[in-house]
Amino acid sequence: MTMHLLLVSANVLLFISSAGSFSVPNSSTLPVPSVPVQIPSDKLPILNTDADTNVPGEDSIDKFEKDMAKIVHELRAGPDTTLPAAYKREKSTRFSYTNIWTAETWEAYNSPWRYWRSLVCVRNSRLLRLIAPQLSVLVLWSIMTLSAGHLLRKALLLKFERLIIPLTPLGLILSFVAALLTLRANNALTRLFTGRAAWGRLLSLTRDTAQVLATYVYPVDPQMGLLCARHLAIIGWLTKTRFREENDEDITSAALSRSDAFFVQSQRKKAPACIMRIRQAVAHLSKKGRLGQTPQLILETSLQEMNHLYGQCEGLLSSPMEPLYTTNTSRLLVFYLMFLPIALQMLNVMAPVGTVLVTTAVGYAMLGMDEITHQIEQPFRVIPMQQLSTRILSDVCDAFVCAPPVLTGSVGKDSPQKEFRKPAYW
Repeated sequence: MTMHLLLVSANVLLFISSAGSFSVPNSSTLPVPSVPVQIPSDKLPILNTDADTNVPGEDSIDKFEKDMAKIVHELRAGPDTTLPAAYKREKSTRFSYTNIWTAETWEAYNSPWRYWRSLVCVRNSRLLRLIAPQLSVLVLWSIMTLSAGHLLRKALLLKFERLIIPLTPLGLILSFVAALLTLRANNALTRLFTGRAAWGRLLSLTRDTAQVLATYVYPVDPQMGLLCARHLAIIGWLTKTRFREENDEDITSAALSRSDAFFVQSQRKKAPACIMRIRQAVAHLSKKGRLGQTPQLILETSLQEMNHLYGQCEGLLSSPMEPLYTTNTSRLLVFYLMFLPIALQMLNVMAPVGTVLVTTAVGYAMLGMDEITHQIEQPFRVIPMQQLSTRILSDVCDAFVCAPPVLTGSVGKDSPQKEFRKPAYW
């Protein structure tokens, strides 16, 4: 026992004596391996105050205005060709979510004659065209069951006298189908409102960012301010082309310099590439001491939220509602509609024509609700992204082209008024 204590004490003394000479090496003194740094091929173009624009010479407000007008009035003029086919007909797109509504549109939409209009214009109904194949199959199935119903019933009742399909069990199935359709519609509407709110927020963010750039950046460095404005103006268009699978090389070529257009087109996500280019310009000006901390913070916050909105839109596109839920709803819906005409016929309370009409009306209501949820589940199929992109471009341009009068600094004295000229992109 005594020997064991002596050994333990010796080990403790040895550890204490060695601890005084033990030290953790400083990270700054550690040797750093000389690994060559590989610069990616898709690096950002070098910032230059002499902007490499498509037009020879330095960039200017006039060149910026003409380039933006080319996008609005030449490259993307006319109706949106990327909409689904059901939304391209002029007779059925006046009251559509694919358009930006005005006060006049709301007045016409809320007219007391809206019920008569809905009945008269049923042949132009988008929903009727979308569910026409399913509804036609249901009508043919109803006619077929009515035609051969009495033969099947006579043959089956010879063996099964109590073989009847009452409406009560179908009513139970109907309650499940209605609940599933309601929950699915609520989920689809939430996705639609989320996508539309993201675009609305993007519109206000780009307008606010453009005003900050025009107020703080353009006066101290016009070339850098216009460089940021050109990238900011096409963010909406590049976001639209991402979610509609549309070619956008003509937009970048018209709005950006050759080097910037090449950089944006070479990127996997083009709208965030424009945000990155603006962020690079902000950092450059801040490093040079030409941009204060307050506008830099405002710009960084706005750019960060733009990236967040882009990611939110990507989440809506890449994550649908659970397919198992949709499949189960479709199966129960088909089961109910398939046995509905048979059950109505066995009740023997109406003529065959009445059975077909009732089945068709119920099928139109339920198939229509199911089709609506499928149409709006992917919100970027119906959101008016072309009109919103045009408004984003116009708002950004207005901050630079339609600048407010110059402050004279004298109390009660205004600067001389200039004749207003309508911008080319309006």
